Amino acid sequence: MTTHDPIPSATEATVMIHRTAALLLAIVAFALPGSVEAVSCSSNVTPSTPDEDFQIDADGTAQHLPTGLMWMRCDLGQTWTGTTCAGSSATFTSWGAGMRAVRDINAGVSDLDGDGAAGFAGHVDWRVPNIKEWLSIRENCRHTPALNNIVFPNAPLAASHYSSTTDDKSPMMVWRFDTQFGSAGLILKDDNIPRFMRLVRGGNGSSSYVATGRIFAHGFE
Repeated sequence: MTTHDPIPSATEATVMIHRTAALLLAIVAFALPGSVEAVSCSSNVTPSTPDEDFQIDADGTAQHLPTGLMWMRCDLGQTWTGTTCAGSSATFTSWGAGMRAVRDINAGVSDLDGDGAAGFAGHVDWRVPNIKEWLSIRENCRHTPALNNIVFPNAPLAASHYSSTTDDKSPMMVWRFDTQFGSAGLILKDDNIPRFMRLVRGGNGSSSYVATGRIFAHGFE
C-alpha cells in the first residue's frame, strides 16, 4: 500500500504560500543591483543625503537631485573602474596648483581624473565646489568619511578638500571641507600641507548653496 503525505489544512497552506512569497521577494531584492545597498549610518540615524537623493550614472558621476549638482564620484588621482574608485587621491600643497589642475583637466592636458580624455564623462566644465556645495553633500549619519559611502565609494577617511571659497576677510585664506567629520574651516591657500580635490559641475540654483557672484575666472568662486 502506498503511503501519501497528509494534505495540509487551509491554514497550513496559507502559511506555506506566504513563506514562499517572502522567499521569492528576498531573492528578487538580492538580485536587483543596488536594491539592498544603502548608506551606512551609525546608531540608526536618519541619513541627510540618502541614496534616493542621487542619480548615479555608470560614467563615474552622481547628480545630487536637491541641488542639481553633478559630482565626480572619485577624488582627483583616483580612477573610476565602473564599480568603485581605485587608487589613491592626488595631493596638492597649494590652492593655486589645484585650480590650475582643474583647468588642465578640462583642456585635456592633465589626466588626473583618470578617463584619458578632456574633461570627465563627456563634460569640460568641471570646477572646484564652493564650501556651501560641499556642505550640501555632508552625510550627518556617519563619519570617517562623512559622505554617502555608496555614492562616493573609497573616499578618503580623513582628509581636507579644497573649496573655491576665499575668506572674505583674508584673500590668503580659503575654506576647506574635512571628510572625516564633515566640518568646514579656514586654511592658508599655500601652506605646503597636502590637500585633496573632488570636482563638481552644474547646479539648478534652487538651493541655498548658490554663491551670490563670481569672484574668480573660469567659474571658480
